[in-house]
Amino acid sequence: MEPAEPAIFEIVCTSGARGKCVRFGYLPWVSAAMRNIYNACARGVRADYCGDGEGTTRNGIRIDLYDDRGIQQPDIDPTHEFEAGWTEAGAVCVRHVRVKENISLESLAASCPRLRDHLGATCTEERARALGATLFVRSMP
Repeated sequence: MEPAEPAIFEIVCTSGARGKCVRFGYLPWVSAAMRNIYNACARGVRADYCGDGEGTTRNGIRIDLYDDRGIQQPDIDPTHEFEAGWTEAGAVCVRHVRVKENISLESLAASCPRLRDHLGATCTEERARALGATLFVRSMP
């Protein structure tokens, strides 16, 4: 999301990804850095791995979303595993996809070439951080 022109007011649905990210504390109007993490949040909530606007999640899927700024802390649910690290452009690496019926690592490699070398077991939280991730998601494997 780009910043709005002066005097423009944007309304978002609180149940959609953008509204959820505001409710999580990612306030895009605060600063450019916060706008970037807000956009990373919207990509992560939607499981928009390629950053092309194509979400691959499903309503009702529980995720654990967190960042290094302390706005959201990891829940450390033992049933969740590290899924992916995110920037405003989409995932930087993906350990496992959230909804296997919607996309696989193989189809993700084909549809998003920039992720081809950043899929599977090599994607850890540390690796995602090294690749520039500002936000992290854990989900059911």
